[in-house]
Amino acid sequence: MNPEVEVKISQRILRKGKRVGMFVGVKMPNGKARLGYSLCSKYDIYNQELAMKIAISRAESNKGWEVPSSLLVDFEYFYERCQRYFKEDLED
Repeated sequence: MNPEVEVKISQRILRKGKRVGMFVGVKMPNGKARLGYSLCSKYDIYNQELAMKIAISRAESNKGWEVPSSLLVDFEYFYERCQRYFKEDLED
């Protein structure tokens, strides 16, 4: 993880009242905003610190990753929330 990356906004992902993942919006050193997510498998036990690390590493990576279809509705809401927060289009 790049120490210059600053997490600005985050949201837990809940399913049936249990935490199963996290969305994050980060500000990159170049000033652009990016999003990332983490999601537990059905065999995992949720760990907030690990969820944050995975989500941040996805936001930092420049690789194209796809949001799982089970998260699309929540991700669209978080994306719109981040656009309002950062007041800019998010970096692809």
